[in-house]
Amino acid sequence: MPSNKRPKDNKSTSEVYTPPNNETNMAEGTGNNVTLTELTRALGELRVAIAEDLKATIAELDTKIESTIRTVASQGQSIVDLEKASEFNAGRIDELEMLCTSLQDNVQRLSVKVVDLEGRSRRHNLCVVGLAEGVEAGSRPTDFFAKLLKDAMGPDVLASDPLVDRAHRALVPVPGPGQRPRPVIICCHSFKTKDLILREARMRGNLLHKGHPFRVYEDYAPDVAKHRAGYRDVMTKLYKLHLHPALLFPARLRITPPSGEKIWLSSVLDAEKFVREYTPIPRTVWKGDSADG
Repeated sequence: MPSNKRPKDNKSTSEVYTPPNNETNMAEGTGNNVTLTELTRALGELRVAIAEDLKATIAELDTKIESTIRTVASQGQSIVDLEKASEFNAGRIDELEMLCTSLQDNVQRLSVKVVDLEGRSRRHNLCVVGLAEGVEAGSRPTDFFAKLLKDAMGPDVLASDPLVDRAHRALVPVPGPGQRPRPVIICCHSFKTKDLILREARMRGNLLHKGHPFRVYEDYAPDVAKHRAGYRDVMTKLYKLHLHPALLFPARLRITPPSGEKIWLSSVLDAEKFVREYTPIPRTVWKGDSADG
């Protein structure tokens, strides 16, 4: 007869009950489903936020791009306007350059004419240098200087007082004590008389008035006088070389070497170059050549 007693289990009743594996997996699946739902919801919210930020950024970029396009278009129009203005101004500049060149030529030509006219207006003038200030005081300058010239030249040159139209000191400030006296400008009525006095003064050099020396020169215009003064040093060198230099009006240098051929030099630089390159001919050769001739 079978027994109703249940066989004893070797395991202790105090041990914890462990559910089957399928129950555990179901519990874990329920927890994972809750986390994924929340994560999906968070990702959706993040996607919406990013999309809104991108839309705002793209809208801002569109606005900036449109503004940049308008600016570029405006600058492009400005560049076109500047190019047109530049072309117009370039044409105007060419016209002005041509006009300036023409005006410079006219000024140069007129300056030459003015110097020539001023020189012609002084053709009857003499420039007396070295007379003390005030020697003509108390008498008419024309009468005083006419008598002075006659006394200085002597009766062999001037039989009577020359006819003087004007006589005055140079129009510069009165010099102080110890300073050089102002030149005297004398306008002779006759060019022949003026030329005679000038040639005699050149031959004599210093003339005397009451024991005081003075000199008589041609009255040149300031520009001509300045130009001629530049030849002073080279003229001295040419005289030492016995080349018989002559400075003609307004400032043309003529040299006459022993051969007799006349050489014309138009500037001081040309004259200095001629002096540097010139080889003097011994005077004995000159004499021999003249003797053979």
